Amino acid sequence: MKPVTPTHLFRLLLPLVLLAVLFGAAAPARAVEIDNDGTVAAGEVVDDDLILSGEKVTMDGTVNGILIASGGEVTINGTVNGDLIVNAGIATINGTVSGNVFAAGNQVEINGPVEGTVFAAGYSVALGPEAAVERNLFAAGFGVRTEAGSTVGRDAFVAGYQAVLGGEIARDLKAGASALEIDGRIGRNVAAEVGEPGPAAQAPSFTDFPGAASVQIVAPGLRVSEGAQIGGKLHYVSPAEQAGAIRSLPEGGVEFVLKQVDKVGKPPESIVTRLGQQGLDIMRNLVTLLALGALAVWLAPTLLDRLVEKARAAPLPAAGWGFVTVVVGYIGAGFAALTILVAGILLGIVTLGGLAGTVFGVGFSGLGLAFAAFAALVSYGSKIVVSFLGGRLILQRLAPQYAERKFWPLAVGVVIYVILRAIPFLGWLFGVAVTIIGVGAMWLLFREWRASRSQTQLAPTA
Repeated sequence: MKPVTPTHLFRLLLPLVLLAVLFGAAAPARAVEIDNDGTVAAGEVVDDDLILSGEKVTMDGTVNGILIASGGEVTINGTVNGDLIVNAGIATINGTVSGNVFAAGNQVEINGPVEGTVFAAGYSVALGPEAAVERNLFAAGFGVRTEAGSTVGRDAFVAGYQAVLGGEIARDLKAGASALEIDGRIGRNVAAEVGEPGPAAQAPSFTDFPGAASVQIVAPGLRVSEGAQIGGKLHYVSPAEQAGAIRSLPEGGVEFVLKQVDKVGKPPESIVTRLGQQGLDIMRNLVTLLALGALAVWLAPTLLDRLVEKARAAPLPAAGWGFVTVVVGYIGAGFAALTILVAGILLGIVTLGGLAGTVFGVGFSGLGLAFAAFAALVSYGSKIVVSFLGGRLILQRLAPQYAERKFWPLAVGVVIYVILRAIPFLGWLFGVAVTIIGVGAMWLLFREWRASRSQTQLAPTA
């Protein structure tokens, strides 16, 4: 068996993510409902895609569609007949999900049946004793844990500082962790990169976040308990052999590969750091863009269609105008701030400070609001426009009957954008191109609207 590498893991991740979205696209088209009180009561049925938001979100009913939930604390106790997308400080999923789960937060815990694949990232990611994932598990975080009684129907891919696995994984486990403990059952092979035995790590500086206390930090190294079962081969890469910690021999034997260190005695950057951080970034970007894109689809579908058409019809002019708009926007914000500062100082001198406070307060507040809106359009709006366009073009070739529907082009495009954006260097260039094209489409549409408005105002009245 070959060693685990980030390239290997992402080659496996890419087709599974795309297939999950493309096959999930074969569902009836629906509108979108938005519920800002964050509650679906027990017995309540929502026959639609639903967006729930609030400081505390609780879903005890049934959602027959995609559910997007965002808040400080999100608890899903009911049934989701579709995909579930969660972005929360503490996310607890106790109910039944018939599709895939995309979850990001400080603490993510799944303790119910999931018929699809779970993609989860956070400080703490856990499968409780009642969790039953029918397909695959992709988990990245400081601490990943599977409790005894939990099951993964296919493969598990985990990355983080520590992974404590007490549940059952039907097929293969691929892991990158400083500390890896296997107490449950692995149906086939284990391929892992683990740290050298030593003292437990210090908790990260953000342990005051919600969910931090849920991780009991363990010492680095590989440990396979006496009650663990591995149906195939255990292949591990580490700076030190750890045969003494393998108390239950795998049926296929053990293969150890020594990890080389550099001249100063420090191992090169490990898969844990690279894959864990990259996985966390991918999940957060995915959830954020899907949530904001769903809002755009629900609140301004016509505007979004017009922006997409501008980007499709004139991508090169849009890119040129987008570059100019971004540069002028950020430079202009700096000049505006300088102007407010100088005006406030001058008025303070003339009026002995009487108007300075008002100028500073009103000026900087207005500038801050305008700049925040501009930055949001650059950072997120541009990606949503181009992702929607890309998803629609792909579906026109692969599944034309879904290309004109609202959410599915967005979902396909966002997933592909997030994955391509994660590619080193090329991903950065891709992100820049997407940003300037999306911003340019906004500028072209704004210019067209302003011209038509001017013509209307100048037109003679009868």
